[in-house]
Amino acid sequence: MDQDSKGSLQGGEDDIADRISKMSLHGTPKKPKSDLKRTSEDLNSKLAQYNDPNSRTVVVYDLDMALHKNIFSRMHPERPERIVQPLRLLVESRLMSRLRTVTSREVTRDEALTVHTPEHWNFLEMLKGMTNRDLYKEGEELDSVYLSNDSFRSAKLAAGSLLAITEEVLTDRAMNGVAVIRPPGHHCKAEKPMGFCLLGNVPIACKFAMEKYGVERILIVDWDVHHGNGTQDMFLEDRRIFYMSLHRHDHGYFYPCTGDPNVVGTGDGAGYNLNIAWNESRKGDGDYLQAFYDLILPLASRYQPQLVFISAGFDSGLGDPLGNCCVTSECYGIMTQHLMSVCKGKVILALEGGYNLTTVSEGIKSCCSVLLGDYPNHIDPENCVPSPGNKKFLYYRNKRATPALSQTDCTAPSSLVQSPNTRQNTTFTGSSASRDTSCDDSTVTELEDLELSFLDPVDNIDLMFPCHGRGRGCEQADLSFEDRVMAEMAESSNAKEIVEVSEEPQVFAVHPKTWCEHLAEHVRPAPLELSANPPCTVCQDSAESWFCLTCYQPFCSRYVKEHGLLHALDATHLMTLSMSDLSVWCYGCDAYVHNEVLLDAKNKGHMAKFGEPAVKIELAAIAED
Repeated sequence: MDQDSKGSLQGGEDDIADRISKMSLHGTPKKPKSDLKRTSEDLNSKLAQYNDPNSRTVVVYDLDMALHKNIFSRMHPERPERIVQPLRLLVESRLMSRLRTVTSREVTRDEALTVHTPEHWNFLEMLKGMTNRDLYKEGEELDSVYLSNDSFRSAKLAAGSLLAITEEVLTDRAMNGVAVIRPPGHHCKAEKPMGFCLLGNVPIACKFAMEKYGVERILIVDWDVHHGNGTQDMFLEDRRIFYMSLHRHDHGYFYPCTGDPNVVGTGDGAGYNLNIAWNESRKGDGDYLQAFYDLILPLASRYQPQLVFISAGFDSGLGDPLGNCCVTSECYGIMTQHLMSVCKGKVILALEGGYNLTTVSEGIKSCCSVLLGDYPNHIDPENCVPSPGNKKFLYYRNKRATPALSQTDCTAPSSLVQSPNTRQNTTFTGSSASRDTSCDDSTVTELEDLELSFLDPVDNIDLMFPCHGRGRGCEQADLSFEDRVMAEMAESSNAKEIVEVSEEPQVFAVHPKTWCEHLAEHVRPAPLELSANPPCTVCQDSAESWFCLTCYQPFCSRYVKEHGLLHALDATHLMTLSMSDLSVWCYGCDAYVHNEVLLDAKNKGHMAKFGEPAVKIELAAIAED
């Protein structure tokens, strides 16, 4: 190391940020590998000078993890800059000087073998001596993995560095921490690498915490857009680990094609695996916060974890090229803050995926700021609104799968949700909101008796703070439940128009959609006759009957015992005909639908009820209205 490296940093933090940005990490480096290694050692040393030795929030990194790279393609999304850019932003934002740096280390063979097979470790050991031809051949035989001579070194540093932070937290030398590490780990299987992942970083850390420090309850929240199949499989039978994942599932067609909500654990671990599986893209802050308030936080509060790991994949973030979702950095900060409330602040964040460098960097910055005690930045009110039908779909898909969800007596922990009115006593500096050291706990609203109702479709929208002013949801806080439902329907794209017919009693007409994308696939020709009041196929209740328009089995409604809805989710039969008013509901669109395709079933339903066919409705007239 040269003389400048041994002294204090010349030019301050801005100089460090500039030097990090000039590291050549695109595919094969412009400098020889030995020079790049010396550069990483130099920057590791200099970055370590900018830390607060008394901070209770720690950070670990090692730029040697940047040596793992795809030597065959410069365009691979899992690239070294994923750890370099976040470090640069932490320096530029002055957050690095508020964190305490923990020395990185490599994971040992014995530590890794707590979750991996010896064959897996032996295979990774051989990488250092392989030729490029062999590396390419071995990588091609794996699922979405590239290999290089330095891959094993980087993987050992990633897993070992997370253990270093875990030890700091469990020995009470730190309250929480952030591991800026790569390669990621949540796809890695016990016996082989998978999905950019070489070692299971978080699973190894969980085993380390349980075996060395006797931790009995660990919560893993994985918000990477891809399901953490490796992490899930390692702990399916272990109730000491409660794994919760929010991910895109797309009916089993989104990589890695796992993470079905029906997978809830087996044996002793049954009920300790929660998969919140999105079946569409563009999920944003409102969807994730609603999942937190309705599912994750109530269950986490009941579980009472002693330690929380966040598998922080930022590919669910806005602008990521693989995730195609819309979560903002502010939302990541809010989710981190809420998880701190369920384990007395003992939260460890480990970087997983994320392939938009700006999104990853801003996400890590937001989470670091919150772990340091800063208030998260405001969310745009429009981003607080979940997708139409998101709440009902989440609840009904997971209620059956997770037995604990059948209990609806969950309440939010103290200080779980902060009111925007408390921000008047908070000082803000730069782009990050920092808590004034003179503020006390009275600046956070105590919501001791907050009831989290699973069945109210709009009840928790007003909880999605912080947000500017009073946006949608906030402005409805003073309305009655019925008024809020109607206001929500009025703003929904599923209802063209809602017309109030009379004042006493109130009657509303909802115009159905005239077309939906599920008509062709989910509507089959009706049988010759339909029963006017058939009993439910499952429970035999005939109080309110609906015919599935795919298989024409009758089921009770969601307001009876939900068997129609559950059948739609199980069989993916999305269109259903009500025998009460002959309306058709699409579970896929979460809307009423009327189309020419449905007239055959509607006419036969009308014949069953009234002994004559219905008058044909001119759809053109409806469209004109």
